[in-house]
Amino acid sequence: MYIGRREYVLSKGMAGLVDRRATLIATDATVAFVAVLLAIWARFGASTSSVWSELGLPSVTLLAFSFAALTFASFAAAGVYRSEVYWDLRSELRDLAKGIVLLGFSCLAFLYLFKLEDVSRVAIVVSFFFLSAGCISARVLLRSGSKRRATRGEILRRWLVVGSGESVRRLVSLLEDHAHVGAGIVGLVADSAPVDAERRWLGTIYDLPEILRDNVVDEVIVSEEYDRKNLEAVLSVCAAQGKTVRLVMDSVAPTALKGRMEEYDGIAMWSVLATPEYRMELALKRVIDVVGAGVALILLSPLLLAAYLLILLVDGRPVMYRQERGGLHGREFTMLKFRTMVNGAHETRADLIDNNERSGPVFKIANDPRITRLGRVLRKTSIDEAPQLFNVLLGQMSLVGPRPQPLEEVAEYDLWHRRRLSMRPGITGLWQIRARHDPSFDTWMDNDLEYIDRWSLWLDLGVLVKTPGALIRTPGI
Repeated sequence: MYIGRREYVLSKGMAGLVDRRATLIATDATVAFVAVLLAIWARFGASTSSVWSELGLPSVTLLAFSFAALTFASFAAAGVYRSEVYWDLRSELRDLAKGIVLLGFSCLAFLYLFKLEDVSRVAIVVSFFFLSAGCISARVLLRSGSKRRATRGEILRRWLVVGSGESVRRLVSLLEDHAHVGAGIVGLVADSAPVDAERRWLGTIYDLPEILRDNVVDEVIVSEEYDRKNLEAVLSVCAAQGKTVRLVMDSVAPTALKGRMEEYDGIAMWSVLATPEYRMELALKRVIDVVGAGVALILLSPLLLAAYLLILLVDGRPVMYRQERGGLHGREFTMLKFRTMVNGAHETRADLIDNNERSGPVFKIANDPRITRLGRVLRKTSIDEAPQLFNVLLGQMSLVGPRPQPLEEVAEYDLWHRRRLSMRPGITGLWQIRARHDPSFDTWMDNDLEYIDRWSLWLDLGVLVKTPGALIRTPGI
């Protein structure tokens, strides 16, 4: 499955990029919670609450939450969520079975530890039946959805292949046989154009920086037949842009390179990571994003409605401002904001470029004449950014991360700037709470790269907690 450049550039949505692992974690936890409630209802019927109270046991809801948390911990320990892509359903169900067995032992330990001898064993068995059926069904449905998206040409993961020969043919054949994983090859990087016309040649190793700049690439795969003398150059360029490199291995893993061995349907690969990888934590980050954005939209709905009506009455239509921004690995997406400028403001940017107060490829004026009176209030309170919560729900943005920039500014990035694209952009971030009005573009980039290198869920929590205070100290312009 090869991705043509036109199709590639026009693919602007990122809804399909919502982390599969995060979806499974949320689904499994929900299924576990519901499974307990159904099992207890099936065992005790309408008298559930009274029976539970007479036995002196914890509330049904608390027990269901505990079972959901225990399910997640057991599945994670069994490796159910460890793999980015499961190539076949059998291997996925095998790990799921391990997780359910581990959960069984965990439940027994939990009951013994908290002295819950009176908990119905029948209810436990029934809950495991519901859990197993629900988790298996979820995975079958998820795969079915992936196949439908692949049929429509929606590519979730884009690979750039370096090298040529039989190993590349094997890899291409593997991808074509597993279209349901939604992977596609952007093209090939080789010393010369391949004879096979279907193999889209993008250039040589010397063109790699420009190829990564001009194409959306998630990972770079180097075949085992590739000249290892140039491997260091490939790793250096990919590290600078935050790309994971996977080396197809023919025998012994290159232990001199920091990474790990993985297997893709019989093909051994040594994965070299350019940025810290926290698979489980990133999946939880996505779950937190969805829950947090959903709750925030509900709580802020009166404010959003008031802002919408005010803009409509005072400044007229359009109320929303939509602009194409650079997202994860350079993917284009439409970022939403409340309109704070006069209509046609973007077309007059060239006339004001001499007044730019920021260094580097970014444009900002404190007293921008294009900003409306109402828009200035919305910017000072950052209410204009609130619609980006919808971008978070769609998987295009995160609550915390590097701020997405307009496409024309992303196109001017230096090589080292592009590593900030290796993480999903956010509504707020380190730069926003530290140096929001610092005119130095390099300071902005340094903060974003520090965020990527130091990332953790605790860092995200700290940024979210400090953001309101930062908005009060340094309101927007």
